[in-house]
Amino acid sequence: MSVRLRTVVDCKTGRFEVTESSYYADHFGGGPIVGTRRDENPEMLDAVPDSIEDKLIQAACASRTTARAVHRSTKSTPRNKH
Repeated sequence: MSVRLRTVVDCKTGRFEVTESSYYADHFGGGPIVGTRRDENPEMLDAVPDSIEDKLIQAACASRTTARAVHRSTKSTPRNKH
């Protein structure tokens, strides 16, 4: 059995919440889904330093910053018409 979690991360506060869980019959999210859980009112939580959740927040927020930087650098600039 394995579990996949949908996690929402707030990069401004460094907090996270789990909004959905899906339970699979096999390892690594394989096989049929044997159960699900959706939290209608998830609670934002602080990650314990150096925990998996802390690493998840760091990775998600670093990826977001990188994506913004790439997006800004690839914006086209107006060209002069000759």
